[in-house]
Amino acid sequence: MLKIHPLKKYPVDLYYLVDVSASMHNNIEKLNSIGNDLSRKMAFFSHDFRLGFGSYVDKTVSPYISIHPERIHNQCSDYNLDCMPPHGYIHVLSLTENITEFEKAVHRQKISGNIDTPEGGFDAMLQAAVCESHIGWRKEAKRLLLVMTDQTSHLALDSKLAGIVVPNDGNCHLKNNVYVRSTSMEHPSLGQLSEKLIDNNINVIFAVQGKQFHWYKASFSSEASAAENRFLAFVYSLYLVQCCGPAG
Repeated sequence: MLKIHPLKKYPVDLYYLVDVSASMHNNIEKLNSIGNDLSRKMAFFSHDFRLGFGSYVDKTVSPYISIHPERIHNQCSDYNLDCMPPHGYIHVLSLTENITEFEKAVHRQKISGNIDTPEGGFDAMLQAAVCESHIGWRKEAKRLLLVMTDQTSHLALDSKLAGIVVPNDGNCHLKNNVYVRSTSMEHPSLGQLSEKLIDNNINVIFAVQGKQFHWYKASFSSEASAAENRFLAFVYSLYLVQCCGPAG
């Protein structure tokens, strides 16, 4: 009987792309413990494992954020929290083998906020996919993009509500690790985003909370509200299936 075993040296790049709007406050705190746990579990299957981290909220224009002078720099004052200014996408930490560095980056992360329900997730996903040198994606690695959110994402035509009519060009626009075209280009269409993910060999995992799970169901999904062990098991079992196939 033929048996298939995972390669211990098979490289894995896992980039966390996290919605840091105010409603995600508790989920971001849980991320602090995931780095070490996931690293220990993945060590059974790969000795070449790296983690990275990025955050997103939404386009920083009305009607997505409040432009009231008292709230422009602290969108989540309703939660009695001191928030960082809203942003489209910030690349926080390039892929690294240093798990301690990853945990420090997550620990330093502040939440932000906006005022409408959908977030700018697809904007951020496209940048994380195409900005290869910034993220540190390796050509030989299994590339996993793990998107954590509790809301749906804006789609391309939504941008017109803010008077943004220039189509997304699908290129990398990071300057000092900040997405600088957030307020001047539309959100990508689902088709455009899918094309860029495929072109760059990015495998997406949606860790989605609550009822929004059904919105993402057409894509690869996971319930972020599930127990942490189930979440960790999902990530490394996905790696096993994608890189090596089932043993038998």
